[in-house]
Amino acid sequence: MKIKKILFLVLVILLVCCLISCSKRGNIENAELGVTIHFDLQYETKVQIPDVHIDSTTEAYMPNDPVRLGYVFGGWYYESTCENKFSTKDGITEDITLYAKWIEEEKNVNPGELEEETNDDLGFTYLLINETTAAVKGYDGDAENVVIQSTFGKRNITRIVSNAFYGNSKIKSITIPKGITEIDNNAFGNCSKLNQFKVNNDNQNYSSDGAVLFDKYKTTIVCVPAGIQSEQFVISKNISKISEYAFSGVKSDIQFDEENSITQLTKNMFAESEGDIYLPKTIEILQAAFYDSKSNIIFDTNTTMNMIWPSAFESYKGNKLIIPSSITYIGKAAFKNCTAIIDLSLTTFTTITESVFAEYKGESILIPKHIENIEKNAFDKSTTEITFEENSKYKVIKAQTFQYFNGVLNMPTGITSIKQNAFINAHATIKLYTQIEQGVLEEDFPNTCQIVFLYD
Repeated sequence: MKIKKILFLVLVILLVCCLISCSKRGNIENAELGVTIHFDLQYETKVQIPDVHIDSTTEAYMPNDPVRLGYVFGGWYYESTCENKFSTKDGITEDITLYAKWIEEEKNVNPGELEEETNDDLGFTYLLINETTAAVKGYDGDAENVVIQSTFGKRNITRIVSNAFYGNSKIKSITIPKGITEIDNNAFGNCSKLNQFKVNNDNQNYSSDGAVLFDKYKTTIVCVPAGIQSEQFVISKNISKISEYAFSGVKSDIQFDEENSITQLTKNMFAESEGDIYLPKTIEILQAAFYDSKSNIIFDTNTTMNMIWPSAFESYKGNKLIIPSSITYIGKAAFKNCTAIIDLSLTTFTTITESVFAEYKGESILIPKHIENIEKNAFDKSTTEITFEENSKYKVIKAQTFQYFNGVLNMPTGITSIKQNAFINAHATIKLYTQIEQGVLEEDFPNTCQIVFLYD
């Protein structure tokens, strides 16, 4: 009898365990069956992580951690600003895009490296790297014609660090000795009166030609001084590289030689520039090429450019950017933190793709009437005012289209359907010019939005 009771209890326990296991598995499948995860590495690279289709919360479905030179991978996040970290146990119920977080590696100081700062009587601040070398870190002297010293005490001066002379409003010329082997980006940026570099002829890494600082062989523009006395600067055909912030504060118009060798505008290449920039016929614009630039950007009338890369105009501060008719695709966050008015009137594409205007801060944007589709998160965290051209072909506002939108939306009059969660997490002002007919709005606007009725 006792044996039967024991067997019965064992069977009951096993049955309960099976029911619990099946219940949990059922929840996973119901929550995540058919969900696709997209991955955004958030930096300029040709490496792409394939989308992942999942049906469980095990970590087996996640790709290997990506690798980036000089950075440590900090995990996947739900937002491009990396605020809420993703977990495989979150139980996702819809397609999402995850954004990589990168943490810059700390510089390792080798034994014997001091990394101490000190000053001299001329106004220079030096970084003492080790017992034999030092770098110029700053200058607050009054000289108009600055001569960088070859030595400081017993140490050779071999480097000029980033921002060492940045924003100086007194210096007119800088003389660089032969011992300088490294000049960091933006070392001489935005020096409003600087109009000449003089490099010792025996310097092995750098040279000067008139106002401009080059590498030794004059194939790389290191710095065009902000006070250059020329209305126009032409990037010659032998230039194959332009350093970051090379045109910081430059007010001269910038043109490319007809036979120029530059095929891509890379990160910070024209950062903080102020003169008009005339782009060549064949060019690609990559991430943040015009960071904090106030330049007017003029595309060639016969441009072959057909796409704008992700983050291409990040933090661009010009007045207006006219997108040429040749553009058929615009990448994610192409106008992140951009304050320029984006003119789409010449374009012919019919879809504004995912996250294109994420964090866009321009005063307003007019959506052309030929736009038929706007994908999710297109205006994520944007603060702009959106207006649609008359007779707009845009009819259906899909789920998550205006998620996290924080600006003003002038609702087009021809909308036939507003899907659930179209304005989820939005803090927007929505202006209605006609009454929304019954059945068009699948759920009420969230209470975080202000609705303004502009019809009788």
